[in-house]
Amino acid sequence: MTSSRRLKVDGIIPVLTTICCRSLVIIAVCWAGVLAAESKSEAPDALFPVRSVWTLALNNPLTVPPAYDATHAFFSIASDRIVAYDRTTGTQKWIVSAQPQFEPSTGNGLLIFAEPDGLTALDGETGSLAWKLPLADKPAQRPVWDNGWLVVATMDGSVHAFRASDGHHIWSHEIGSPAHAPPALAADRVYVATTSGRVVALRVETGAPEWERRLGGTPNDILALDDRLFVGATDNF
Repeated sequence: MTSSRRLKVDGIIPVLTTICCRSLVIIAVCWAGVLAAESKSEAPDALFPVRSVWTLALNNPLTVPPAYDATHAFFSIASDRIVAYDRTTGTQKWIVSAQPQFEPSTGNGLLIFAEPDGLTALDGETGSLAWKLPLADKPAQRPVWDNGWLVVATMDGSVHAFRASDGHHIWSHEIGSPAHAPPALAADRVYVATTSGRVVALRVETGAPEWERRLGGTPNDILALDDRLFVGATDNF
């Protein structure tokens, strides 16, 4: 008996991005509309055709990974600068002086990042300063935006939550050791993988501890869903 399956994709044009050290290439993925996989005995079709939309030279190496929102691509480049480009046309929108220490986060129309002296938020459209605030200690990982919350873990073993729109501090909680990966948010929880081999769960509204679990090795990045977590550790589990 021959089985077949058919996947229909309507009106979707996803974008793949390839980053080189000193240049940026944007590749648009053009769906044929319908991808069909017939019986296993037949050779599979190519997944999708691609074409280059635009290419530009950054002329400087990247200092941290880039960030994106719906309409912009943001690149931290040498000489302490961030430059923003229109994702559709490749047109430069703005460039400002900044010293991001980790990959920035985007949300609420803002570009948010950790600098040596604290947290900075720029308007994603114009590059103008939205807010800036100091931190008691250096961030251990990149700040994470989710649904209006901004969560930052610092080197002193603390986790801090802010209102992303204006930088207002909501709560702080000591977890005893620095984060080994960026915090992860899902439902009403904040999950933090620590350098001491623990995964700690906090309530997003208050920072109150919910539970913690010690793993056999140091936990890495957490994939947090509403009802379960996926996390690897340095003990290969």
